[in-house]
Amino acid sequence: MLDLYAGTGLFALALARAGRRVTAVEESRDAVQDGEASRRLNGISADQCQFVARRVEDALHRLRHRFDVVIVDPPRAGCSAQVITGVFSGLQPPWAVYISCNPEALARDSREIARRGYEIASVQPVDIFPHTAHVETVAVLRRRGQ
Repeated sequence: MLDLYAGTGLFALALARAGRRVTAVEESRDAVQDGEASRRLNGISADQCQFVARRVEDALHRLRHRFDVVIVDPPRAGCSAQVITGVFSGLQPPWAVYISCNPEALARDSREIARRGYEIASVQPVDIFPHTAHVETVAVLRRRGQ
């Protein structure tokens, strides 16, 4: 699995604990250091969960593995065109999970992702900030024909 915009490893560490091999990409070196410390504290090996301190756009060019699932949790603005192309035209995982804090960015990016052969399998809004206008949305995407 590939976790892009991984932060401190919220998803990556949980998935690694569940037995998945995860590569977590995060630009913030401080967040990567915190994620690595959490990995050690939780007894998860570096082979099971590897952190990469690099911009997602730069890391995509260096990845040589095939990933069954890619998790994308971009900043509020959504994914850059370079990331959408790198993931959905380059890596072409069978499945992707897009977590968004901005429904407009998710809608825009979903149109671009659909043009690259993907369809939305499910969408779930999650209200983790009660009494505010903010909502997280989790979209599960599958490559057509999967």
